[in-house]
Amino acid sequence: TWTAGKTSVSDLSHEEKQKRLGYRVPDWYHQWWESLPKLEAPKDATFDSVFDWRTHLGPYGTNGVTPVKDQASCGSCWAFAAVGELESMVKIYGEVELDLSEQQCVSCLTPNSGCDGYYSEACFDLFRTKGAIKEECMPYHANDTDPCVQNQCQKWAKLSGYVAIPNNVNSIKQALLNGPVKSGMAVEDT
Repeated sequence: TWTAGKTSVSDLSHEEKQKRLGYRVPDWYHQWWESLPKLEAPKDATFDSVFDWRTHLGPYGTNGVTPVKDQASCGSCWAFAAVGELESMVKIYGEVELDLSEQQCVSCLTPNSGCDGYYSEACFDLFRTKGAIKEECMPYHANDTDPCVQNQCQKWAKLSGYVAIPNNVNSIKQALLNGPVKSGMAVEDT
């Protein structure tokens, strides 16, 4: 069950809330995404009624997701989603908690436009080709004018690949059994 409540974002003005919305995809994205192989749940799959990576132990006895972070007034949710998923996978399967840099995605992928939004798979591709760096080497400043200095930083995690998940409940549940899943949502101010 879930009940809506007051959060740190609740009292922000409409304009301040709009600055935080940043999941933007290029024109070609939807056709590209449809062409990807998808992780489908078996037709006869059944799932527990409750599953929570904050308490569930992974294959090496570690649980968890990394702490929630605040993107501030920058539309960098796309970077936070990708980094949060990678951090959590490293914690579950690598048995170490890393604080990776969201600023790497914001500054190195879309210089001077990262706070206006982008898409998380671009971060995944960056982590596959360049590797992910720590927050301490490229700290998050909620702006997209910081220079990209990833080549001056040690790489702490690297993706070998990623898989698309169809937008249906059972396939999402199936994917969650492997680790946290990045998602996006349309947000409306009521």
